[in-house]
Amino acid sequence: MHLNRIFNNKVLLVLIIIIVLLAAALIVKNTVIESHKADKGNSKESIGTSSDDSKSNNSSQIGSSKDNNSREETGKIKADKLRKANPDFWKEPTGDYPDLAKVSDLNILVDTEKQLTYIRDGEKNLTSFVVSTGLFDGESETPKGEYSVETERGDSFFAAEFQEGANYWVSFKDHGIYLFHSVPTDSSGNYIKKEAVKLGEPASHGCVRMSVADSKWIFDNIPTGTPVKVI
Repeated sequence: MHLNRIFNNKVLLVLIIIIVLLAAALIVKNTVIESHKADKGNSKESIGTSSDDSKSNNSSQIGSSKDNNSREETGKIKADKLRKANPDFWKEPTGDYPDLAKVSDLNILVDTEKQLTYIRDGEKNLTSFVVSTGLFDGESETPKGEYSVETERGDSFFAAEFQEGANYWVSFKDHGIYLFHSVPTDSSGNYIKKEAVKLGEPASHGCVRMSVADSKWIFDNIPTGTPVKVI
């Protein structure tokens, strides 16, 4: 009887040990599984973060590129820079003057949106001048199209209808109607400063206003027949 009790106790102890070991093994297994899940979650999070960062960086770069494009130079931006250096910038050159002897396909592009006039060799822009084209009012707009520099040009004119004149004019459409010319003058031949400072924004009755220096350069250097495109 005593031996049976000892035997039963030993069996019970063995069973308890087995149960403890099985429980310990189960705990370890669950711990490993949870750890593995956590690692996978972190990996996904890392990949997601990396992807988001990449998208964010790409978006930032694209945004930056768009910002740079939106800040592309216009006549107004260029005029503002020149004005800071010299309030009377409208008297001076607003662009470089290229050596036309080296130009094989001379043409002029007037960009009414940017308020810039480009001197070009084929499709290559050689320089740009700040201008004022016609007001976008339906009556004074500078006509868009393809023209050419005409034979008419002169030192000065005065239009009584508008009580304005200008110097160094060169016709490019309708023989004396649409012109490149300086900023406006009054009936005495004095430059009208309140009009001159508008260079870089639409302000004319349809002609292309230029600084005094730029209009004289056009007058002196651009030959009859030079193609002119207004966009």
